Amino acid sequence: MLQAKNTVNRFIRNPFLIWVLSPLPLLFAGVVLGAKQQSFQFYPTLLLYLFLLCTTILERYLIKKQQRQIDTIPTFGGVALLFLALFIFLFSNAVNIVAAFLLLLYLIFLFITYHQQLGLEQTIWYLLLQAFFQAIILNQVAFYAQTSYLTIHLIPFLLPIVLLLSLTIVFKQKNFIQKFQENDFYQRMLKKKLLLFLIGLYGSSLFVIFLLFQATDTVLRRQLAFFLFQLFYLTPLAFTRFRQQIRTNTYLSILSGASIILYASLLTPSF
Repeated sequence: MLQAKNTVNRFIRNPFLIWVLSPLPLLFAGVVLGAKQQSFQFYPTLLLYLFLLCTTILERYLIKKQQRQIDTIPTFGGVALLFLALFIFLFSNAVNIVAAFLLLLYLIFLFITYHQQLGLEQTIWYLLLQAFFQAIILNQVAFYAQTSYLTIHLIPFLLPIVLLLSLTIVFKQKNFIQKFQENDFYQRMLKKKLLLFLIGLYGSSLFVIFLLFQATDTVLRRQLAFFLFQLFYLTPLAFTRFRQQIRTNTYLSILSGASIILYASLLTPSF
């Protein structure tokens, strides 16, 4: 058990590895579920992955600018923006202009989200829109890149991803709120009942995943593999010393991302 704790701890303290893996939860389900219907399309998937990798860099600088840690986006962030424009252009040629427009819409959404005068990160709209774009829109784009068609039947299978991604979105948002307003129900919940909120999101995601496993007749051993992973990953939290050493936001991100990847890999839907 001690060795497992040390392995997990080393993993979550590697920022480069976390950055490289960060796009996967945002597109993995769409890619895998789409590839199961048709075939895996490497080139558009690579473009989408690189696009999301660059948005991670850009979002980091937008957050710093919103929090007034920097006045303008530095050169490195500007270079990332140029690459984003390039990837959108290439994606429009590889897939189509509608899918590329959705990526452009997501990029515009990031700029709006962290605009200082709008204060969107202070409201529940931050959670709702982040979850909608990251779980629904990006996975729909990833699915379309594999199949060249969209289906409304994909939406129920993305609901657990909405809930799992909300874990990290909510925890990140709490750090954005500089001055809590007691008359704002959502802010009051983040301040006083954050743990209960996170447990509710996590428990709801597991329940929905269980129902989807049953609805798709996913074999028992696959279901056991998913839920045993949850047990393995959460067990180290029983140790006080481990809880004191970890970065909670990173730990939540890995739990959310790994659960999404495992869920999408084990699911066997038929559209």
